[in-house]
Amino acid sequence: MDRALRCGALGCGLALNLAGDRMGQSGPSGFARGMLGVVWVSVVGAVIAGTLALPFYGTMFGPFTLAIMLVSSPMLALMWFANLLASHLLIRNWRTEQDRLFARLA
Repeated sequence: MDRALRCGALGCGLALNLAGDRMGQSGPSGFARGMLGVVWVSVVGAVIAGTLALPFYGTMFGPFTLAIMLVSSPMLALMWFANLLASHLLIRNWRTEQDRLFARLA
């Protein structure tokens, strides 16, 4: 179980890093991109975590297991997407702070 948790954390962290401009944009279009980014991060994170946990079969079973867990437990799905929405908002705040820092330097 410990290995699965580490693989899941690493997979989700890498997927969030790979999301790039999908997460953290401001405005209505940024929110829409963020919601698509939530789905993208979930799928890519499950693929990465599944591949790390079980190299060949895990690539297929990682996203399948995530989908089954989210469908079977609505509270888990709500918490999952709320957590990724909070990640979107935190990345947006970080980008705003970075823009202010570079605006002062210019």
